[in-house]
Amino acid sequence: MRYLRFVIICFIVFVSFQKVSSQAWFDGKSRAWADTLMKVMTLDEKIGQLFMVPVFPDKDQKHYDKIVDLVKTYNIGGVIYFKSGPVKQALMTNMLQSYSRIPLFVSLDAEWGLIMRMDSTMQFPLQMTLGAIQDKSLIYEMGQSMAHQCKRMGIHISFSPVADINNNPKNPIINLRSFGDSKTEVTERAYQYMKGLQDGGMIAVLKHFPGHGDTHTDSHKDLPVLDFDRKRLDSLELYPFRELIKRGATGVMVAHLFVPELDKTKNTATTLSRSVVTDLLKNELGFKGLVFTDALNMKGVAKFNKPGEVDLKALLAGNDVLVYTEDVPKAVELIRNAILVDSTLSLAELEEHTRKILMAKYYAGLNSYSPVDLTNLHNDLFKAEDIWINRKLAENAVTLVRNNDEILPLQNLDTLRIACVSLGMRTEYDFWKSLGEYVVADTFSIDKSANKLYYDSMQNLLSSYNLVILSISQTNRYNYNSFSFPEEAVNFINTLPTKQKTILVLFSSPYSLSVLTNPLSFQSIVMAYEPLSTLQEFAAQGIAGGIGFKGKLPVNVTSLFERGFGLETKPIRLKYTCPEEIGLTALSLASVDTLIANAIEEKMFPGCQVWVSYKDKVIFNKSYGYLTYDQTEPVTNEHLYDIASLTKIMASAPALMKMYDDNKLTPETQVSDLLKETQGTNVGQLKMGDIMSHQAGLKAWIPFFKAYVKTEPLREKYFTKTPDSIHQIHVADSMYASIGLIDSVYHRIYNSDISNKKTYLYSDMGMYLVPKIIQESYHQSLDEFLKTKYYSKLGLTKMLYHPLDKYPIALIAPTENDTSFRKQVIRGYVHDQGAALIGGMSGHAGLFANASSVGVMMNLYLNGGSYGGAEILKRETVTQFTSCYNCPTNRRGLIFDKPMFGHDQGKRITSPLSFGHSGFTGTYAWADPKTEIVYVFLSNRVYPDAENKKIQDAGIRTKILEIFTNKIKEAEANK
Repeated sequence: MRYLRFVIICFIVFVSFQKVSSQAWFDGKSRAWADTLMKVMTLDEKIGQLFMVPVFPDKDQKHYDKIVDLVKTYNIGGVIYFKSGPVKQALMTNMLQSYSRIPLFVSLDAEWGLIMRMDSTMQFPLQMTLGAIQDKSLIYEMGQSMAHQCKRMGIHISFSPVADINNNPKNPIINLRSFGDSKTEVTERAYQYMKGLQDGGMIAVLKHFPGHGDTHTDSHKDLPVLDFDRKRLDSLELYPFRELIKRGATGVMVAHLFVPELDKTKNTATTLSRSVVTDLLKNELGFKGLVFTDALNMKGVAKFNKPGEVDLKALLAGNDVLVYTEDVPKAVELIRNAILVDSTLSLAELEEHTRKILMAKYYAGLNSYSPVDLTNLHNDLFKAEDIWINRKLAENAVTLVRNNDEILPLQNLDTLRIACVSLGMRTEYDFWKSLGEYVVADTFSIDKSANKLYYDSMQNLLSSYNLVILSISQTNRYNYNSFSFPEEAVNFINTLPTKQKTILVLFSSPYSLSVLTNPLSFQSIVMAYEPLSTLQEFAAQGIAGGIGFKGKLPVNVTSLFERGFGLETKPIRLKYTCPEEIGLTALSLASVDTLIANAIEEKMFPGCQVWVSYKDKVIFNKSYGYLTYDQTEPVTNEHLYDIASLTKIMASAPALMKMYDDNKLTPETQVSDLLKETQGTNVGQLKMGDIMSHQAGLKAWIPFFKAYVKTEPLREKYFTKTPDSIHQIHVADSMYASIGLIDSVYHRIYNSDISNKKTYLYSDMGMYLVPKIIQESYHQSLDEFLKTKYYSKLGLTKMLYHPLDKYPIALIAPTENDTSFRKQVIRGYVHDQGAALIGGMSGHAGLFANASSVGVMMNLYLNGGSYGGAEILKRETVTQFTSCYNCPTNRRGLIFDKPMFGHDQGKRITSPLSFGHSGFTGTYAWADPKTEIVYVFLSNRVYPDAENKKIQDAGIRTKILEIFTNKIKEAEANK
């Protein structure tokens, strides 16, 4: 008979395949399905549906066996998961469901996502952080993302959102789990969260009824008292629940609170009070959904009630689902006796609860249960669209609460000597990394255990800086009044701004603002709420001006920091975002990954960086492959490449544009006017405009190095392994050239033959002159000039000559295995032999950079010479240099390359306004004022052989640009 009933139940469950998650909570179909099941269910099976037992997938086999027994023997209705990982939990869910005759409810505390209970999953912000967001629709989007992730894991119930109003800053358990201290703001945000979950097919459970926000006790440890009259309860604690029930809440969790106004019975938690659960929640407020107890092992009820007995009391109070039952056999026995022996519970009442649970299972789609598919599980839990939503939450939450002298966003970067000091965070973390995309800063990390002597020495060290950015992470989210730090640390925090101009960044509770003894002493204060990587990134972007601050404080802290307060700023620099912001998807750009993967497979280059911005937003910044073909060093966005001829537009162009701005140069200016030593030479008579557009008649290339290595005696004369008074030019590792070679190289350039044909012939020769021209005009070396006039102003730390002077060799991509000249793999030294002979710093080669730095420079040009809130070049100067100089006979601009002539205008990838350059080592940069797209590609295709021309033959660099251009056009057309 038992087997026959099992077969009938399975038939009812598995023939009902219609998806119902979008239908009403109670409808004819769900009731019919529930009633059909109940006709063949025993009393014990009906009782079993009430229980939701805890499952710990990380525990041992004994725990597994216990849960399986509860499923098989007691027909429990659901499980609530605790500490685990996605695969382990999915496997356990599939196993437990396979033993259950009626599919189990699977639930999770997922207030800030699966990560609350499950490792290796996405973490969303805490609700207090979400309380700072003004665009509440983003919270709805988050709810939908969470629903998708829960459903993917086979979870049907999320015990969220928290609808408590945190009007007690010292609340030991709610605090940052609440949206704030305003009943209306909490209600509206909880609604968006709830609706997002429910529209995504989840059962959302509001908690903790009737309101846990103004308590001084943690109900996990004892029974909190909420001693307010009914008028206060109605106007505040109950307000969110009342409003959200009206708007269709599917579930409510009842808290373990003692509320004398609602039930004076001594030591009776609201969970066990019929006056609260049935009379107030169900009857007065009209709630028809599922009523869940808070965990029945918590001291708020367990302190005064035994396992099993507490379950019966909770059921008698009116709860539907008994969460975290500690003794199921005892609870079943007591409930059965209450019906059959004591008559304290009627069968009709039990069946009402059971039917509601079964109808809810139908609503959740359990009438058509299928196991969790482990295929691609991790990737499905980190979908690009969910990542994008999570980023939007962080961007809109960070809050600026002080901005003296409008110091933020930071401007005049070249005047700032910045120290970034972290307290309570890792040495290497996302805040520093993101800030490093914009500014040059020295970083210091202070351990929480540091003593007063250490803080004093740090104070002295910081005195040499004119701006300190102090970031603090509060590790204990409930210890609001001490930053969780010892007295020495708190003193340091409060003393620092009295001695140094300080920007304070708090990855902590907004209540921590009350700890600041003199908040007005800080130049600026950024409230970033918690140390999530996304919040760290956008706090940095807000400080630097990649985004504008929009958040508002969700709670009242002090008279200076009241709820709703938050200063707003405007962006002045590039924003680092993801493709989804402009309507692209990871799938739409998969062809880029495929193209590059194939290129690496074909050994066109071992690895590369690709960087794309659109309308001042960096939408793609990705590295591929390795630095070499042995695949031991993966390429990162921080690696520096020898950018070869991109040096022309990253160094020579800005240098000569500055001269143009300063009226020191025009296209008609002769070389001899700028460089006296060229007077009377072949080069001296040439016009700068002709040189910059490659129509001066100069030779394309002169193999200077060959003259000095023709024989071994010559090599020994000009090169040594160690430096001495004569050999001081560092051309490669353990290789120094005679200093006299610099004059020799220039002598050959000055006196080289000049063609009478003033037609286009690409030549490096003219750009060799730029360092000397700058030295003579400004009395500065080219590298110092560029650093002063451009790179420091733009915050570019990874664009420089002689990279080994600043960075370890591991951060620099190698170029050619030079077997004829330097007889070694070139790494950290300029690949171009001629540039090497003049000291590694030329106008045509020698610059090293990562893609981000190149991209910033290209955006400077795209924006007409302005960036970071300042005009660095005149717009007309940029236009002059980036326009075609001698059309139609020569497509080139002044130094900049331009699109090829003769292409069908309708098929051309970029507009005639576009400009850029390519580099011999496998680099490319292009900007288009019409489309507002900037594209950078850096590789070391010359490793290990400079004769590898596959990248040119395949046209990979322009094919990638074509993909981005077309996809962005499609995205714009679909808006």
